[in-house]
Amino acid sequence: MINKVCILADKHDWHSSELSSSFKKKCIDVNKIKFEDLNFKVSDSKLLIFHKNSIFDYDGVWVRYINGGTIEEITFKLSILHLIKLSGIYVHNSADIIEKTIDKFRTSSILALNKILTPKTIIKQKIGGGKNFYKLLKESNYLHKPILGSQGKGIISFKNIFEFRTKPIPNSIVYFQQFLGDLDDRDFRDIRILVSNHKLIVGVERKSKQFLTNVSMGGKVKQIKPDTKMNKLSKEISKLFELGYGGLDLKYFENKVYVLEVNSIPSWKATQKVTKQNIADLLVKDFVHLCQYEKKKFLSLS
Repeated sequence: MINKVCILADKHDWHSSELSSSFKKKCIDVNKIKFEDLNFKVSDSKLLIFHKNSIFDYDGVWVRYINGGTIEEITFKLSILHLIKLSGIYVHNSADIIEKTIDKFRTSSILALNKILTPKTIIKQKIGGGKNFYKLLKESNYLHKPILGSQGKGIISFKNIFEFRTKPIPNSIVYFQQFLGDLDDRDFRDIRILVSNHKLIVGVERKSKQFLTNVSMGGKVKQIKPDTKMNKLSKEISKLFELGYGGLDLKYFENKVYVLEVNSIPSWKATQKVTKQNIADLLVKDFVHLCQYEKKKFLSLS
């Protein structure tokens, strides 16, 4: 039985409230906790985890939001998730999964190594002048993305090779990804698929007048019915990244489906507005199933 869970985040928002309501419908105690309220003690060959002054004792942990920060701060939070999992508590999604998806360089490489279509991407440490590097960019229409960025923040567009001289790149690592389409188009579209326990939950088309279709950047969404090809691909990606749940950014280009990004802590507030199904209820149902499975597995190995 799953009796007590927590939602862990640097800050709690609408999503945490929705999940809390869904857990309560299942008569499961739920607590919203911040990373900053956790502390640890290593003593007599034991690791003790505390929430403020109480022992951290839960059947499962839902990771909802992690702030950006220094390498030390991000590593510390990921270490917390690793240690919670090693303590026998199910983590949704685990640090292993977040590490594979938070880094766009690693995500793109994993997709390519598994023969899954993703836009042409060139990644390299920035070199003074950059002349030889830019010669590799033969096509127009490229985006530079921060490898640890999210929600479209920090993305710079380059319509042609000449713009590389006028648009400075603030990052020490350059990640250039070919834009699928034309940056001079009048409207832009891609698809966000929400998956849970390797099932497709809902799909939406995102549309915008600018190349960034993120809802946080003003994009609009409408529900769609993903075709067989997209359904199959979504399940394949979910299994590849071992997602408990996730958001997949996909795009049709020249009759092929490309994977733009994989999100292990996705938002669904905008998607909820265009579908009748309660997304949080569906996600929580899968969470409980996975939590029970992992709990049984851990106990059998103890």
